[in-house]
Amino acid sequence: MRRFLQSIGVLACLIGATIGLYYILRQAPEPEETMDRSEGTAIVITGAAARISQEAALLEQLYNTGELKNVTFISGVSSGALNAVILNAILSRKYTWKRYRNLLYSMNNQSVFYSTEQPLPVNTDPLRKLLTTVLHDTLRYFKLKDLPYPTSLSIVSLNIKSWADHTFRLCNLKINLESDPELDLVEVLMASSAFPLAFPPVRISKNSTLPSGRFIDGGTIADYIPYRAVLEFEKFSRHNVNRMIIVSRKLDTNEGLKSELLNMGINRLDLVDKLGITLEDLAQRSFFSGLESLMKEAPVLSEKTLIYLPAIPGEYPLFDFNNLKEQYLASREWARLHKPLALADFLKNGISIYE
Repeated sequence: MRRFLQSIGVLACLIGATIGLYYILRQAPEPEETMDRSEGTAIVITGAAARISQEAALLEQLYNTGELKNVTFISGVSSGALNAVILNAILSRKYTWKRYRNLLYSMNNQSVFYSTEQPLPVNTDPLRKLLTTVLHDTLRYFKLKDLPYPTSLSIVSLNIKSWADHTFRLCNLKINLESDPELDLVEVLMASSAFPLAFPPVRISKNSTLPSGRFIDGGTIADYIPYRAVLEFEKFSRHNVNRMIIVSRKLDTNEGLKSELLNMGINRLDLVDKLGITLEDLAQRSFFSGLESLMKEAPVLSEKTLIYLPAIPGEYPLFDFNNLKEQYLASREWARLHKPLALADFLKNGISIYE
């Protein structure tokens, strides 16, 4: 089972990071607009897979220190989309951090997918059942319009000829052509978290704003860091945000990925290099490239951007959900000693500034 999980994580990383990095670099920037007024904080939450609890711990710290008192927009992708929905519930006092911690602590691999040795993709019916129980029975969230805060969740279509147009940012407000407040929330979350190769693509029923076909993880192309939804929200609402906080999980290290490859029996690491992919690309380059794109596309917003990700010890496989409590506690302890960093400082010093 352990080797199976490692296989999922590494193979999915190879595909996701390669495609994502390419389209981060080639995506045509949308023009940034400066409005007459500014208001509130935008929260942007990246994908994390089984590191979802790391982001949750950081969000709890931001909440406890008063940094989330005036949230005007939330953008999430993949497991970050799941955190975005729960953040809606917590900010509106329908849910508590204690309940969310208990939910994460109780999760394991069987809560997300059937743990068999079947060929990829795995069966994610357990995740759909869990989401349905939490959203429908506990929170009474059925459609995008039920979210109380302006929120965008990114997905990627598999049925469009132009890869540059594959990303769709689905919001409970009409911030763009594809947004439809009537979309089924569970289906959108299943699509946004359908990591390529590892999890099966998802169809979204009863929609009039999206292409037909199936959808996958929204972070695999342009929205590795889903900040572009913030720009669309600013144009729609006719005001700029006062600041944007990007919340992410611990970045992969070279050694961590190398260990996963070796455990899979891949000891010819030079084969990865021959594909034009270095371990450094897979570990950190996509994230930093996304930040650099933000600075080029939206210099005004980037000056108001803060980065928050935990530099905690240990390596956590992307698709091993058996240690969410350990990750949460480690990230929460780290967060108590660290504040979000200005984007410019983060890019200048890298993750070493956190250590």
